[in-house]
Amino acid sequence: MLLLPPCAAAQEKVLIGVYHGRKITRLTLSSHESGQATVRRALLKGKVSLTAAGGRLRCADRKSLDGLKEIKVSAYGSGIWLSGPGLPRRLHRGDLAISARGDRIRVTATVPPEIYLQSVVSYEARDLGSPEAFKAQAVAARTYALTKVRNHVREGFNLCDTQHCQFYAGFADINPAAARAVMQTAGEIITHGGKPVSAFYHSACGGFTDGISAVWPYPDAPYLRTVQDGPAARPYCSEAPGFRWKKRLAFADLERALRRGGWLKNGEKISSVSVRGHGRSGRPLKLAVRAGGRTVEVPTSDFYHAVGRTLGWTAMPGNLFELHSGKDHIILDGKGAGHGVGMCQWGAEGMARKGFNYREILEHYYPGARIEKIREAGKKK
Repeated sequence: MLLLPPCAAAQEKVLIGVYHGRKITRLTLSSHESGQATVRRALLKGKVSLTAAGGRLRCADRKSLDGLKEIKVSAYGSGIWLSGPGLPRRLHRGDLAISARGDRIRVTATVPPEIYLQSVVSYEARDLGSPEAFKAQAVAARTYALTKVRNHVREGFNLCDTQHCQFYAGFADINPAAARAVMQTAGEIITHGGKPVSAFYHSACGGFTDGISAVWPYPDAPYLRTVQDGPAARPYCSEAPGFRWKKRLAFADLERALRRGGWLKNGEKISSVSVRGHGRSGRPLKLAVRAGGRTVEVPTSDFYHAVGRTLGWTAMPGNLFELHSGKDHIILDGKGAGHGVGMCQWGAEGMARKGFNYREILEHYYPGARIEKIREAGKKK
């Protein structure tokens, strides 16, 4: 059953697309040593390896599964391991639906929202350490999931397991502090005007968060605006690893990234890159890329995502930087990491260390918003 509107969400389950975006050619199932799993009501023993061909699952290990379009797996206790060529090994609990899509396999997990959040908070906030920061992350992640719950309905599930929705990697490495934070804030979401907010969050803002319209082509939201992250000389997020960074990006690599993003044509060579304007947070608004005899203005957010998707997210950690252009490269001298909108995770950690509670943290990063129970927010609709 797909997750329902806020007033019913606490009673339902959420469907997660597992290994989303990956081409699954072979999937191996094996029970955890302290777990059990049933496949078509039969206890799973040892390993079962599945492939797909012509819209049917193929299984040499168990003839009863060979030729089916879909199988249902129920995992108890510690759960069941999933693995395969090019796939990270992951531990899952609850119900799984494994189906054939042509010569590929699709996996969907069904879990209660609060259990799903224990995994999300464990992985999205793996570097945090303070209980109040974990609670802030739990409430933000719950709100974010609620507003994005129809992201993949046309594909037959609610949310994917990638950062397109929120990172969900099963239950192999659940942080006890994250699990407690989810339980201690059960059902709490961030609202504005009685409705769930778009609870964006990022790693480290570098001293200032940014308004949403300055980063993406979305309408302004009163709770997503530029916020100073504590004292200018020592922002709350200044303890983040790699808070200050410097990166050198060769024009040849930028050409590859911008061609992939559709900003440059084949054969165009970059001759210079410069900044066009700054927002209230100090982030560049656009980058003017001179290439092939023309100038292309690329919004900084698009530039950041193009570089990250092509060169890796460590190539350009964030979008708050000063730019210096050389003959065949640029140097970015930056602070913080991530897109800069909404809650700063390391800022939440810094605030928690200074004695702020999770409600004060969330009210700081989402100004004018409130913390409410899902059912309370739903009644105000």
